Amino acid sequence: MAAALWIKIGAEQGESRRARVWDEKTQTYITPKYEKGHAKAGRPMIERLPALGHDGTDIHNMRKMRGVKRYTTYLRHDGHEVSIPLTNAAAHVPAEDTSYARDRQLKARHFGWIEQGKCPLIMLASGDLLPEQIEAAELMARGAAPCHPADIGADKPPCEHYLAERRARQAKNDSRTAEREAAHESEQAKHTKALEVMTSKVADAVVVAMAGKPEPAPKGTSK
Repeated sequence: MAAALWIKIGAEQGESRRARVWDEKTQTYITPKYEKGHAKAGRPMIERLPALGHDGTDIHNMRKMRGVKRYTTYLRHDGHEVSIPLTNAAAHVPAEDTSYARDRQLKARHFGWIEQGKCPLIMLASGDLLPEQIEAAELMARGAAPCHPADIGADKPPCEHYLAERRARQAKNDSRTAEREAAHESEQAKHTKALEVMTSKVADAVVVAMAGKPEPAPKGTSK
């Protein structure tokens, strides 16, 4: 008889965490803190992680399902790292049906997503990534060597190739976003920017003109 599977209500409606970024100095994921007035200051972005079912028949003595990989984190083609569910419900038992996980993995392969903990060069060699899906030029350079399998894994820091590919994907996405925003910019915003540029040029011209003039003599000084 199969175990009863439940999702607890109240305080355990899945896990959540604040958005994280990779810190090159500490070589770990951190939650950035911005000073008041910073462009990114304000309410922090919260990532909700997929909930996991509980097994047992006693509502007061249930425990989370063991041996179930509910989700995995991928570096998408747009440079974002997102937690993707591998089961289609919190109480889903993967041993019975793995079709949903296969569907997610095929989607990741189609778009060139990289699972966190893997090396892009190893995936390229195995055919899980295609050359045209690689954005980092250094990964495609002659002589670029994949990481040793013992140096990578979900429980270890991302390898240098993963970090390089993420930087390249984020830079490409930032460039595309800037182009889209410029294309949809209002006439008022364009006018304001033009005034800012003109004002800056006038201020620079005044500084240059004043630099060539002698300082005025102090008051009360006779010739």
